[in-house]
Amino acid sequence: MIKDLQYQIFSIIIHIIIIILGIIISLIGSYIIKFVKSKNSELVKNIGVAKYNSYKSVAMDIWNIVEEYFRINPLIDSYVNNKCKMFNDLLKKKFPDLNQEDIDFIRQTIAGEINKI
Repeated sequence: MIKDLQYQIFSIIIHIIIIILGIIISLIGSYIIKFVKSKNSELVKNIGVAKYNSYKSVAMDIWNIVEEYFRINPLIDSYVNNKCKMFNDLLKKKFPDLNQEDIDFIRQTIAGEINKI
């Protein structure tokens, strides 16, 4: 009889331990999933920043090419329009996935940096 009672108590304790371990494992699993999701979104964000920086670096080189070309060009009246068009064309040729709005933004960013200097 005492052995039956001990067996039942031992069985209840084992079930309680298993339930507690299940809860702990599920909590740890949910925290791991949240952590991985946050790291994934951070990685995607960093890749986006790296791509933007790459575009900006190449665009800055193209800006310098255009700047050098128009420094020696004698036609002043269409200077700005031709300069913008050439920059847009060269950047579009280098990065076909950019749309006109992105190109305008990059051009204005670089112009701001050049004017700051």
